[in-house]
Amino acid sequence: HLVDSLPDWSKFTSNLTEQIQEIEVLKSYYENTDILEVIEEASQTENKKFSLQLRIPIETKQTPIKVEIWLPIEQVDFNSIKELNQIESKKPQLIRSISGKQAHTVINCKKLIPIQIDVVLPDVYPSESKPIFTIGAEWLNKAQLSQLSVKLNQIWEENETMPILFTWCQWITENLVDFLDIFEPPNMIIVTPLNNGEFDLGQDI
Repeated sequence: HLVDSLPDWSKFTSNLTEQIQEIEVLKSYYENTDILEVIEEASQTENKKFSLQLRIPIETKQTPIKVEIWLPIEQVDFNSIKELNQIESKKPQLIRSISGKQAHTVINCKKLIPIQIDVVLPDVYPSESKPIFTIGAEWLNKAQLSQLSVKLNQIWEENETMPILFTWCQWITENLVDFLDIFEPPNMIIVTPLNNGEFDLGQDI
């Protein structure tokens, strides 16, 4: 019965081989970009798993992209902002809201900052399990991040046992904006206050 209790090392080896091949393909395709970063290499002898970071660019039909931002008033230094507004016309023009509780601005961006996905590849990926992942994007709210997570799980289920990372990357780049319908009239993204008060959501024009 001892044999029955031992792990199937051949399965682990097969999965690791597929993971290595998948990452090599990603490295080749995304060569000379910062889209893929391998944080940690997998190792059976050291019980390490592949840990990756993907920074996935987003395609949009809107140029420039208008982003409307609301910040908690306690995170805004209006004395500094007033000086900035007078000196540097391209900087965001922050205005106090009628309620006095928030500051508001609209900026134009050439492009949105990438979606960041942190990925860990389990020993049984891709034969039995999807990658473990977390998603980050300053310009998406919690509901949108949840929708995207559900969609990535759905894409995995439709392609189960197959390497999935490139498929995820391509889908996000090409379909995310339409899928989430993030642009509100008139072609504007509205961002609610962030915990850290940052509003560097894209590349300024």
